[in-house]
Amino acid sequence: MSEPRAATDVDGRFLARVGAEGAVLLADLDALPPVSRQVHGLAAEAVLPGGRPGTFIVLGRGRAAVVEWHDDGVRTGAEAELPAGTRAVAADGPRIVAATDRALLGHDGGWSVLRPLAAAPLLLARQARRRSLLLLTEDGTVIGGAVDPARAGTHRDPSWAGAAVCAYDETLGAVWLAHPGGRAEAVLARVEPWPPRAVYRVPMPLGVEGLTVSHNGEWLAVRRGPGADGLELYNVAGRRVFRPPLSGLDGRIEVAFTYDNRLAAVDARDRVVVVELPARVDVRAEHRDLADLEVFWEGRMEKAARVRKANGGRRARAAAVEGAR
Repeated sequence: MSEPRAATDVDGRFLARVGAEGAVLLADLDALPPVSRQVHGLAAEAVLPGGRPGTFIVLGRGRAAVVEWHDDGVRTGAEAELPAGTRAVAADGPRIVAATDRALLGHDGGWSVLRPLAAAPLLLARQARRRSLLLLTEDGTVIGGAVDPARAGTHRDPSWAGAAVCAYDETLGAVWLAHPGGRAEAVLARVEPWPPRAVYRVPMPLGVEGLTVSHNGEWLAVRRGPGADGLELYNVAGRRVFRPPLSGLDGRIEVAFTYDNRLAAVDARDRVVVVELPARVDVRAEHRDLADLEVFWEGRMEKAARVRKANGGRRARAAAVEGAR
């Protein structure tokens, strides 16, 4: 099981990260620089968004616990020992769920089987709008409403089997699959509306180790290695690849997207950098390097000034006509 060491909550406001010696740190991204609090008593290897705003699932030493940000501090729920062979973990409301090669299990004081699985899980994600779980397995099967048999739907596409990594996009109601069947491409498969179908394909060289989707569905952070050189930003609408401006960070870098379309990055020395990303219109500019963000912001301000000037001229002419009546 390979899970991220940094993640934002379901609203993208709070950032949880694994710091030095497994310490868990929560930060409020509404404040810059972010205000951080340490979660005491937990040793973490990974963090995942919980089922509610401000909550996270903390994974470490074969155990899982839910932590929650409150104005008066951080609260920690009881730890649960994960089932043997756990491949993926997610939140189903306040409950923790885990997927092994053979079953999807839920924790309500103890583990119970929610449904058997015919293949190992690649992706387990909570669909916030539907308040249900989405499951993708190695044989290309997508299971929607995975916990509730009355709402469950199953669809299998053999061409989606064997994806290297996957990511769920809540905004588009879709799943990104990198390198299904070993092909050098990424596929965007819509799961809303049902049944799932591929709606977008993009060439993507082999070697992708991770995908992170922005909250507005506009960006993909593509990981090819642990450091800054191994990270790319792919703009879905503009079909263009950029290098994020993370040159000041060292060692392994973890990234997550905030609610207001910023990129939060954490390095091996627990330094946090929050970078603004260009708007959709600016992505179509000639400059391909995000290291010089002023190019994008200056272009945006110039366009806005032209619009204001044009609107001002129209208002002045309309006032002159009205005054002449």
